[in-house]
Amino acid sequence: MRLALISMLMIPLVVGCGAKCGKGTSLVDGECVADDESDADTDAAADADADTVRCVSAAPCPTASGEYSTDEEWSAIAMCSSIPGSITFEDRHFPEVIPENCLTEVGGTVAVISNGALSDLKGLRLLKSAENVIVSDNENLTSVDGLEDLNSLSHLIVRWNADLTNIDGLRGIISHNGVVEIRENASLCQSAVASLIDALTALGWSRWPNPQNADC
Repeated sequence: MRLALISMLMIPLVVGCGAKCGKGTSLVDGECVADDESDADTDAAADADADTVRCVSAAPCPTASGEYSTDEEWSAIAMCSSIPGSITFEDRHFPEVIPENCLTEVGGTVAVISNGALSDLKGLRLLKSAENVIVSDNENLTSVDGLEDLNSLSHLIVRWNADLTNIDGLRGIISHNGVVEIRENASLCQSAVASLIDALTALGWSRWPNPQNADC
């Protein structure tokens, strides 16, 4: 009995010390995880490190009250941590990424509209609050990844994004003062929209009709 117990106790130690992962997985902190998950975690950590270095000198810009949309205007607020104005990324087909910035607070509107090559919103990954967020008519946008830290806004509009399938990046929203509209995204399951809308209305959001997403 004693020998059997000792053998059972040793098994985790042997596995832990010499563990080998199967094809498509890698050993991370003693556990086998899918390579795409491991790569995503590595990329996120690298982005966070880069943001910390790049934005170490960022500061509020209380006089930046206009609308910033061109490359030159984005460059002018590149080291602003907050602005009272609005930012727009619109009608871009190249480059496919939102310009580097250090914005955590936008007093006006954040609008991402009609961009043919944009696939995510990682260029907004530092954003925590805005008055309005509009994500509309971005034909190759597949997710709202990049908005995970967004927790406070008034109005949210996500519509006409044909390839959008994932809105989990909006799950961090906790503070509200308006309405949410998520509609006519041809690839986005209505069930996913309903789940998010239920969570937001539980916080006090006004429930607007959010129809004509995908029937799944």
